[in-house]
Amino acid sequence: MIKIDKNVPLPEGLNKNGLPISPYRTLVEKMEVGDSIGNLSQKKVQTIQGYLNKVYKEEKGINKKVSTSRKQKDGTFRLWRIA
Repeated sequence: MIKIDKNVPLPEGLNKNGLPISPYRTLVEKMEVGDSIGNLSQKKVQTIQGYLNKVYKEEKGINKKVSTSRKQKDGTFRLWRIA
């Protein structure tokens, strides 16, 4: 017979659906307005911007652009949180 356990917390590092939390999401949640991340590929910029939008636009109701990025002289990208 299967037993039901009560009040067993989810392991750390999992979201409410039991899926692993992305390290990008963890990073984004620590960013404050004015913070930036450098040495990124264009693909990583797009991924991180997606998490920034999800965390700050959708969850906090911000209705404006929350990040911007620029290509650097060495060919990498830098991303800033602006809202």
